[in-house]
Amino acid sequence: MAEMSKILVIDDEKRMCDSIKVLLSNIGYEVDTAENGRTGIERLKSEHYGLVITDLMMPELDGFAVMKYIKENCSNTLIIVITGYASVESAVRAIRSGAYDYILKPFDFEIIKISVERAWDKLKLEQELEKTRKLAQVAERAITLNNELNSPLSVTSGFAQLLQMRLGENSDETVKRQVNAIVKASESMHQMTSQFQRFARNLLNESPEPSLGMF
Repeated sequence: MAEMSKILVIDDEKRMCDSIKVLLSNIGYEVDTAENGRTGIERLKSEHYGLVITDLMMPELDGFAVMKYIKENCSNTLIIVITGYASVESAVRAIRSGAYDYILKPFDFEIIKISVERAWDKLKLEQELEKTRKLAQVAERAITLNNELNSPLSVTSGFAQLLQMRLGENSDETVKRQVNAIVKASESMHQMTSQFQRFARNLLNESPEPSLGMF
């Protein structure tokens, strides 16, 4: 799978880490584990993870510290919180800290699977959205550069055509050939810039931004 499908599971319960790792590994995800928040953050410093599944109550550093680090340093990483100490206050705080989902222990592992699959779909959609935005920026810049190129090209073409009209039959043949070559080259460049501009505009028109509302 792609790099962003790498998952980090952080929980001080080894059995929980191992169970989630086996479940997700069996459906194709690459999964690492960490036994507490401090170890989890160390892994996040050295690896990119598309998704982090973290417990809240852990020794050394808790899940909120992990979420704070992710929010400040791993903006493209989604977070699923799993906790056996649920409360409205912790749920609200987790969501405000950037949690994508909040799951209570004990839970059916099918719930984790569904949540991860939805998070994975959201990650893919966000990646496509980012590609679309970058493509639109490139197309807009290309149109601007194309317009800037057309201005001096039009001046050159106009002068060359004027000179071509003023050259008489007795004019030097070498000069005639050179002027004709400039006119033809200018016409060719105009055609190329027109085609390029149409291509860039079509690129903009055919790149609608997907909606993340469904997630």
